[in-house]
Amino acid sequence: MTRSEAFASYGVTLVNQQWSWSARNDDGAIVVLTFWQDHFYRAPNGKTMYAFPPLSDAERKRPGFRELVENIEHAIAHCDGVVRAVISRAKDPAADPRKIISSRPARFRMRIMEFDSATGAFIAEQVVDGAKREH
Repeated sequence: MTRSEAFASYGVTLVNQQWSWSARNDDGAIVVLTFWQDHFYRAPNGKTMYAFPPLSDAERKRPGFRELVENIEHAIAHCDGVVRAVISRAKDPAADPRKIISSRPARFRMRIMEFDSATGAFIAEQVVDGAKREH
């Protein structure tokens, strides 16, 4: 599945198939971000987490950066920080820029917990739907 197809599975269209890292639907109710497969980790409490590192000056000058910041800020302000995820795998995780070899829509949602709009860095945790309540 291409990254564009993965985004389309959520009902959103990338502004630019080459440089967009994120998108949202027309009414703003759904925000979708690209999540690199190698940035997921399991926290000590068992939660699935994601850490997106601060971007370099050169990366922040790329066209998709401003759009990414706007979409994350929108998700925080209007969607309780909850976003859909397109999980992408890099051919070489150390390359800059990375080349995507596969993408797929996630079966789960993520919530942005921390965000630095100056650098693009963010921490997200998996949203657990229907979790059992403790009595």
